[in-house]
Amino acid sequence: MKRRAPHSHLAFALTLAACGGGASPAVPPPPAPPPESGATDAIGAQAASTAPAQAVEAPPPAVDLQAVPPPPAPDPMPSVKITAPRADQVIPVDRAPSFEVALNVQSWPVAKDGPHVHLILDNEPYLAVYEPKASIALRDVAPGASLGEGQHVLIAFPSRENHVSVKPDRGARPFAAVSFWIGKRGTPTWRPTDPTLVYSRPKGEYAGPEADEVLLDFYLLNAELGEGKFFVHPMITPPLGDPRSITVTAWQPFQLKNLPVGETRVKLELRDPSGVVVPGPWNSTERVITVKRSSAPRSATDPHAGAGH
Repeated sequence: MKRRAPHSHLAFALTLAACGGGASPAVPPPPAPPPESGATDAIGAQAASTAPAQAVEAPPPAVDLQAVPPPPAPDPMPSVKITAPRADQVIPVDRAPSFEVALNVQSWPVAKDGPHVHLILDNEPYLAVYEPKASIALRDVAPGASLGEGQHVLIAFPSRENHVSVKPDRGARPFAAVSFWIGKRGTPTWRPTDPTLVYSRPKGEYAGPEADEVLLDFYLLNAELGEGKFFVHPMITPPLGDPRSITVTAWQPFQLKNLPVGETRVKLELRDPSGVVVPGPWNSTERVITVKRSSAPRSATDPHAGAGH
């Protein structure tokens, strides 16, 4: 009798198992338990830490007004006279636009893009004059200004190349002021003895490096600044950020810094010791300047805008 090889039984058992003969089905493994809450929080925190941060736009820097030490008075002191019109002269209405305003400037080396004279009609933006014996049609002093019947005022004073005006010094008064009439005399709204604030700068458009330091300058007639005396109140309102104002008790120029791109309103007021605006047509003036910061300053309505004029 032959004996069966021992491994034949094992092979037969494996064959039955493969065919399902009498074997119980396999039980699926239980689902994995949910992660503990602490682990979830840790995963969320890790995801948050890797998310890109949201950019927060910084507020624009505040507009700054910095006093500039006034330059020394020139020696000799310039002399500026308005020789036409004469004080209280009456000019016919039909002749007013072409009437020739005449200046006589002495001891001041006026030159194109150099020292010059600011000529102002009725508190309009100034005209830069570069001729010592200039003759200018009244309509060209302040293009677009009214030349209607009534009182009108011309004021002129010397200005340096950088537009800082020459202030009175040691009793010398290097300016001229003339009141005249168009049509007929009437009740004056301004007298030569009135405390008067004359707006000079800033003016027009500023771009490039000019926009970083914008000159603020003014002229005073019959008013002394100081503690307990008259003071000048500038108010600067930029297109972005908060307005800025200061109290000026010394006659000196200022620089406006951090002006944003766009239109900025500049208001100058002459106030009495109690803080009230001094009555008069020149003593509260507001102008709009434009900052572009892209190219040389240029204005379609004012070819003399910017730092060069």
